[in-house]
Amino acid sequence: MKKTDTELREHVRNIGEDLEKISREELFTVSGDQDVHTFDVVLWELLESGDVWDDAVNTLLEHIEVDDDSEEQVKKIRRLVETGGITGLSTEDNELLVELANGHNWEEIKNALIEDELIEKVTIDQYFRDHLGVKFLVAFDGEYEGVEILVSYGGPNIYVCTTDSGCVEGYWGGVKEVYNFTGRVTDAIDDHFREVFSQVKATWK
Repeated sequence: MKKTDTELREHVRNIGEDLEKISREELFTVSGDQDVHTFDVVLWELLESGDVWDDAVNTLLEHIEVDDDSEEQVKKIRRLVETGGITGLSTEDNELLVELANGHNWEEIKNALIEDELIEKVTIDQYFRDHLGVKFLVAFDGEYEGVEILVSYGGPNIYVCTTDSGCVEGYWGGVKEVYNFTGRVTDAIDDHFREVFSQVKATWK
């Protein structure tokens, strides 16, 4: 298998998996940033950002119920922040927040960080904001039926389609890769682009 074939497969799969996570509200970004990640990764990015780490850690610690098992770990996070030691942590230390999450309410922590506008849930609108082109499938009566979104062009060419069952399709050098996503993803994309189509359609009158 050529390197380009492997890269195409990974690129298509990554987009499909991102869309699955968005549909489950599992993809986040640090506010003002464009990179998207799962919560554990985006939280460490937040802690590594010197201008906001105090707020992030304080919010985190406010929502962790300290007990005998976690007290030392909480103190360790405080020491890391106070000494500027967050960046470049070992693998063991990078797993610290996941360990802390055991027995604690991660949803509460997520919601607090979102409420403080330190992180954002990634939406379909945000994910496709920089798309390269959109084609709508329109029924004979003028109603929306589906969409094809161009997200990469010129090597490889990658499209997200909601027609038929819904999938990510990638093409590169005569090779085709397909990632079929769930109906929940199709519905989420269609809900957004149906509204976009209605706005475009209104300009025709």
